[in-house]
Amino acid sequence: MTDHGDNISIQLVEETSARNTTLRVYYDSRYKMNDTRRTALGEQYYILHKSMMVPCLCFQAWYNDLKDAVRSLCCPFKNLSEETNLKKSAFAVTIEGKTLSYKLSAPCNVTGNLSLCWRPDDQSQCHEIPDSRKEIISEVNNRPQRNVSLVDQSNLNFHFLNYPGKLKAAL
Repeated sequence: MTDHGDNISIQLVEETSARNTTLRVYYDSRYKMNDTRRTALGEQYYILHKSMMVPCLCFQAWYNDLKDAVRSLCCPFKNLSEETNLKKSAFAVTIEGKTLSYKLSAPCNVTGNLSLCWRPDDQSQCHEIPDSRKEIISEVNNRPQRNVSLVDQSNLNFHFLNYPGKLKAAL
């Protein structure tokens, strides 16, 4: 692996240059196996942008001419901090009538807790509404959004709790 400013090159080194090899680049998550496959002949480089570097980015290589070929697996960024993944995540909130919809997506799995809280005015602390806490898991696939019904939108805030990086989203 070589650093080239905003890009990183991954070199596929083979013992012989006469065999075709498939290189699979993918995000290893429990919901989705989105990947890119390239067929290479001999020593090849795969260039990727640094923005793709997250803890669950993996590479897999194998010879094409062998049935059930042994696959070499490498996840070189697994020791990156979770903050790297959080920077590449997205959180969206939509309010339609009395329904609040949220969607958390990230290239790698992210979990946290979410709750509604009530704040009488801008100067007061937000008080969690009982039984409103929900565990959330990042959506790395196209599952439907989860919905929470609201009673009164004017004094409710929306917060991440126990979320790495202490991210908060308030309405």
